[in-house]
Amino acid sequence: MSDFDLAPMMARSAFWLTWLMAAAALFLHTRLTARIRTSDRDTGMGWWLAGTLVLGTAVWAEALLTVLAVAPEGRTRHLLALVGAAWVPAVGAVGVSLWMGSQPRLNLLGQIGCVVLAVGGLLMGPYLLVASTVWRPGVAWVWPSMAVCGVLMALACAAVWVWRQSLVDADVPWWWWLAGALGASALFRAAQWALLMSVQWPSDGQSMGDHSLPPEAVQPLVAGSALIMMAVLQLAVILEQRWRSRERQLTDSLARAHSTIAQGSLTDSLTGLPNRTGFDVALQQAVQQGGHRLAVMLLSLDGFRSLLDLYGHDAAESMLRQVGARLRGMLRTEDLVARVEGEDFLLLVHNLGDRPAVAQLAQRLGDLVRQPLVLDAGDLVLSASIGVALFPDEPQPERLVQHAGEALQVARSGGGAAQCLYEPGIDRVVEGQVAMQRDLRHAVERGELRLQYQPKLVADSGQLGGVEALLRWLHPTRGFVSPAEFIPVAERFGLIGELGQWVLDEACRQMRAWMDTGQEIPVAVNVSVHQLRQADLAERVQRSLAHHHVPARLLTLEITESVAMENLDTSLRMFDMLASLGVHLSIDDFGTGYSSLAYLRRLPATQLKIDRSFVRDLDDGTEGSRAIVQAVVHMAHALQLRVVAEGVETETQATHLRQLGCDELQGFLFARPMPPEALVAWQTERQARSADAGIREAVGRSSRFGDLTPV
Repeated sequence: MSDFDLAPMMARSAFWLTWLMAAAALFLHTRLTARIRTSDRDTGMGWWLAGTLVLGTAVWAEALLTVLAVAPEGRTRHLLALVGAAWVPAVGAVGVSLWMGSQPRLNLLGQIGCVVLAVGGLLMGPYLLVASTVWRPGVAWVWPSMAVCGVLMALACAAVWVWRQSLVDADVPWWWWLAGALGASALFRAAQWALLMSVQWPSDGQSMGDHSLPPEAVQPLVAGSALIMMAVLQLAVILEQRWRSRERQLTDSLARAHSTIAQGSLTDSLTGLPNRTGFDVALQQAVQQGGHRLAVMLLSLDGFRSLLDLYGHDAAESMLRQVGARLRGMLRTEDLVARVEGEDFLLLVHNLGDRPAVAQLAQRLGDLVRQPLVLDAGDLVLSASIGVALFPDEPQPERLVQHAGEALQVARSGGGAAQCLYEPGIDRVVEGQVAMQRDLRHAVERGELRLQYQPKLVADSGQLGGVEALLRWLHPTRGFVSPAEFIPVAERFGLIGELGQWVLDEACRQMRAWMDTGQEIPVAVNVSVHQLRQADLAERVQRSLAHHHVPARLLTLEITESVAMENLDTSLRMFDMLASLGVHLSIDDFGTGYSSLAYLRRLPATQLKIDRSFVRDLDDGTEGSRAIVQAVVHMAHALQLRVVAEGVETETQATHLRQLGCDELQGFLFARPMPPEALVAWQTERQARSADAGIREAVGRSSRFGDLTPV
């Protein structure tokens, strides 16, 4: 039956339904291509995958309904395996076309290759669906007439669509896209129809398929499912467009705020920066927009009034202009610096992240102010005190500035040149804490800081595997101050970064001193979250190693699990930079955070330290405690990590840990933290005892053979 009309072969409803599906798919195809082009890599990949699956399914469904409509009714059965296999080329063709449309600079050869692949996939689907009928004798294809026509029409459709995709970034109305989709879908349907017109169904044959697919039952199910999937995807595109539109509106609003601030009434005439009124306007708008973290910083130049009396107004104005220009140059475009009055500056910083990141920026601002200022009378060095308050911790704009002022007063009360982050009740900070930070600020230059070293022993042999450097502060009047007291003070007043750098330098210096006496003792140093946020941390480590001529393999940097898992992408980049230096990385306090195995595998660590709380529980003798430690040890060894157990205080704990396979043990059972000279004496004594034990063992072995007297 090679001569037939459209009416007996395809019901009118099937014709219009399949055309509607093709037009909807092509219209959605253009919208998705635009989304893929303008999205970041991960989001674009998500749109591509969703579009490939949904539109590919729609193309397959449209081809299936067409084949069902043209096949001899009542006598045709289908192999479901081939019907399902026809889905693959349809999805592949859509995936190729979406990828081609998302490439703004694809060359001619690449475009031709993509068109060939897409057209091949679109034609392969109907071919497999016809083949799924398995007629005996088989169907005949009228070559070259209708089949060649179908191929040419498909190529024409693809060419038109390539032209349409070249305008995907153009600013054209939606109905223009719809008109293009209707025209291209008409060409596509004509090409598909021409291909199926070349099929000659046997009039007296038998279909050998395993399932009957009646069109009246399959059509609503398949078409309805495909249209619903496309509708959901179109809704997602609309919602994403609205979100982007709102984002643009917020960006435009912020730009308008900056433009308003630039007006003369909102600008400080001396520095050219916004004044207090301009700052309040920008802060109000930023708080109203919400959705992200804000930091309000009040920076005050220490001792400025005395300098004004000493150098005069012209020099003072030059100082303020230079400081204002430095602050403005350090911050991003979306951030704001304002001079409010006298020697005070207000800063509004957007999307800064967590509190350690805020503290690090405050430290950098303080360092920036301390750089010499150039005056006619000569160079001058200033310092600044900084108070910080965060939104949304405090949602009211006026109270944000007030809290920043309260934090500034606390920073000033310690002698200035400090940074302080506002916390509830900060106005009740005890005088002793302020005095402690004042003393701690000068502890390095006065030589009051010490490093003590606690040995880590190889579990099997008892040999020294390395030491951990622990910071101690010997105050001239207080005596030894516990780290539990002065570390929180250092974090609050922005001194932790300076202390961390001193620890790193001192550990490298001590390793060099031991090497000069013929001893290579690996040292582990704790790295704080503040140091990890320093972009030049790897350079600092490299400089310390090079300055003291210490091999990187002798240094281990210990990072707590919770810090390692925080802001993972940034942490991974820093870990990779540190590992490239050759230093070892250790995950400290393992078990106290919330890391996943997938994330842990990505860290370039070589060592894992079991938290002391798990070691302490081993004294209970419960199977649960052993099982937890055993699981950690097995997991670490599977990841090629050495396991260190810290906080070992009893022989029972040590025995359990050896049995469970820990590589190194550390704790008061073996040695307390000690000065470097005491560590050398301790190691010498252990070696002497070990030698004596070896001699006694050798004598014991010889005594078992009796007294052997030479003849």
